[in-house]
Amino acid sequence: MGFIYFHIIAIECQKPEIANGTITVENCLLQNRVPFGVLVTFNCTDGYSLTGTSTLTCGHGDNSSTIGNWSGDFPTCGKNTM
Repeated sequence: MGFIYFHIIAIECQKPEIANGTITVENCLLQNRVPFGVLVTFNCTDGYSLTGTSTLTCGHGDNSSTIGNWSGDFPTCGKNTM
């Protein structure tokens, strides 16, 4: 009888950043990396408006990497003009 070996790789995404805003991480303590499957929500501080999507999810990277990819581009917070 043979043995089956599993090699488990933890996929993580780089910690997101947003100038003039805040990030909320679903069910996770935000360290330097965010685990696979975790949803992050972006909000802007008072006087700024969000451009882009307000939520992103950490997903698969390429097959040879433990670094994941975000489900889209990071949004930005632009200063309100009114």
